[in-house]
Amino acid sequence: MTRRRTAALSVLAALALLAASCGDDNGSSTEPDPESTADPFADPANAEPVYEGRGFHPVGVTTLTLGDETPVEVYYPGDPAVDATPAEYRTDDALPPELVAIVPPDLDLAVAIDGFRDIPASPDGPFPVLLFSHGAGAYRNYYSNLLAGIASHGVVVASTDYLDRGLAALALGLGTDTEELTDEEIETAREERRAAERETMLATLDLVLAESDDPSSLLAGSADADRVGAAGHSAGVGTIAAASDDPRVVAAVGWAGGSTGFDPDTATMVLFAERDPGATPEEGTEAYEELTAPRALGIIAEAGHASFTDFCRNQQDGVDLIDVALGLGFPIPESLVELGYNGCRPEDVPPEDVWPIIQHFTVAWLLHQTGVNAEPVGLGDAVAETFPVAVDYRHDP
Repeated sequence: MTRRRTAALSVLAALALLAASCGDDNGSSTEPDPESTADPFADPANAEPVYEGRGFHPVGVTTLTLGDETPVEVYYPGDPAVDATPAEYRTDDALPPELVAIVPPDLDLAVAIDGFRDIPASPDGPFPVLLFSHGAGAYRNYYSNLLAGIASHGVVVASTDYLDRGLAALALGLGTDTEELTDEEIETAREERRAAERETMLATLDLVLAESDDPSSLLAGSADADRVGAAGHSAGVGTIAAASDDPRVVAAVGWAGGSTGFDPDTATMVLFAERDPGATPEEGTEAYEELTAPRALGIIAEAGHASFTDFCRNQQDGVDLIDVALGLGFPIPESLVELGYNGCRPEDVPPEDVWPIIQHFTVAWLLHQTGVNAEPVGLGDAVAETFPVAVDYRHDP
């Protein structure tokens, strides 16, 4: 019997109610109201973690393809009036058939997504768009817990496969061999890859907007072209930094990646994990200091590099693809093995305690910087004190 793993966060609902000040009733000028000139980040009303739980929208999940057949998984606010099949993915979905054939047949690879496959988009759109870029050795669905949670708060999330550094390329040993390259050649190869991935990310945006404009599409009316952000994990942070120079991308959130090169006009938040050896808290602080305002930083205590992914939960439930791949002789670099387990050890904070923090900050930053929330809802100075895990949170302004 197939054992389903729940990818859901707890269902919580919250609304931020904001009041505006006004002048006296005879219309004459008055002294400024202290409430209206106070720092909004110091307002306790903006320090509630309103996006840490499940949002109000049921989540739809559908797969699109770019012109070169690259898959794009879209998580989006769905129509609550429609009954549909619960969504799931298999952790070997991204592998080529010749590799799937040698995976042990008794290994249960189905992972439940807290959403529904191919339901129409909510009629309440359009919603902000978040473009997502996975890390090295991952693929588009390995972040389903977080991406579905973000979508439930009224966001269309488009997660694209970046095939040159994805799961299949890693399993087949197709990554760039840098042993014989000079530092200059390595940097040139990195820049060329980022340029190509930038085009892929922007092509994803064009595809989602075209689907939104198509009345016959499941995504009809879902995407707001004027409210676009990008997020990425690890190597994927380089992709969103490269795409941040597109004027449509007004906000970015980096997960566990110390990439520089963000466009100064793109409001950027970077989230790091305290125990991450690949993107250290020190690198996080440096990355934050190199950003221009508006900018923000969050360092999550006791978390690791893989805390941002589904992998820790899958591993807890008995599906350890790294162990299986190594047992089958796949050439996975030791450094990636270490990052793959980092954050999943018994001494690390459970992923269920980390995901709400990542989800909250990502949604809060996107909705504020794209103008959905005029006030910094959920970004107040004291919000870090509300989580069960310590967070070193800074922002400017």
